[in-house]
Amino acid sequence: MKKKLRLYFQLCRPFQQIKQLFVVAPIFYAVNSFTSNLFFSILQSVLLFFFLSTYVYCHNDFHDFKNKILIPETQNRPIIQGKFTSVEIRSVQFSCIFFSAAILSQIKNGEKIVLLAFVYLAINFAYTYLELKRYYALGVLSVVSGYPLRFQVGTLS
Repeated sequence: MKKKLRLYFQLCRPFQQIKQLFVVAPIFYAVNSFTSNLFFSILQSVLLFFFLSTYVYCHNDFHDFKNKILIPETQNRPIIQGKFTSVEIRSVQFSCIFFSAAILSQIKNGEKIVLLAFVYLAINFAYTYLELKRYYALGVLSVVSGYPLRFQVGTLS
């Protein structure tokens, strides 16, 4: 059980979750108006992107399994090593979408943030299914575009 929990933790790619701090960045511009409500809005936004990015990480690894097993940097990921069944992976993905939807239903400026969340997912699906990673500039733009989206969500929180 403890070993499986560790694998689920690795599935979330904790070191890559540092990107979610871009959601927090706008708080430094609101120093004079910092309140507990603002803190909880930002926290909701960070959790939203945690779940969305975990969904994307699982999706990309599962979809591109055959190629990633050949790449030394990616072959140690739990999905690539076959440590999860497809049902377990789909369950994690469903949970991530469920929690994202729950957060979006409660978050301040939810309708605007929903649009940004869909843009984030659309860019990541394009990266995977249109294989934008094969085109260096498009691949970089796809990956980098997530940062201003996170920042924008932070400004709306």
